[in-house]
Amino acid sequence: MVHPELIGFGPFFSSQLSLEELQSSLVGRAVADRGRGLLVLFPDGAHPVVLPGRLRAEGVLPVVGDFVVATPGPDRTVTRVLERRTWLSRNVAGSATAEQVLAANVDVVFVVQGLDEGPSPRRLERTLAAVHAGGAEPVIVLTSPTGPRTSPARSTWPAPPRPPPRSRSRPGSRARGSPRSRPA
Repeated sequence: MVHPELIGFGPFFSSQLSLEELQSSLVGRAVADRGRGLLVLFPDGAHPVVLPGRLRAEGVLPVVGDFVVATPGPDRTVTRVLERRTWLSRNVAGSATAEQVLAANVDVVFVVQGLDEGPSPRRLERTLAAVHAGGAEPVIVLTSPTGPRTSPARSTWPAPPRPPPRSRSRPGSRARGSPRSRPA
């Protein structure tokens, strides 16, 4: 049974379901990756699911954000992963040239870059290219250091200027030790 309260579920995904799947299966969204398992949010709450070896053999591994079709019952098994609308990916580690999908069906990606170590235009460019390639909309967030300057990375920064000491004299009186003004 499909419920529209699943965040992000819309016509793109519902059109991929057969009438049989609509009547006899559950549709949920992957919300956490647990190594060899996955936590999926269904209309009745979040449940761990079983990923069959068939999906692994086909190379169809769901990631956080994917919509999956699963069997109902206490041991929910993923039967199918719906086609992704957008995704965020990178190259796999090592010398292999394969894509590793990090998240799926993401509309907006916040790209956060700290300015405390200096901006890295090349890293920002690579990240924006990856976001655009997956079809999502990037939002750039630049941050600056705030708070106490106690960490070693910030200890080389100059201290903020101190305000000048306040005078304790009354208006119109002269401060101690200051010369009298003489008429010219």
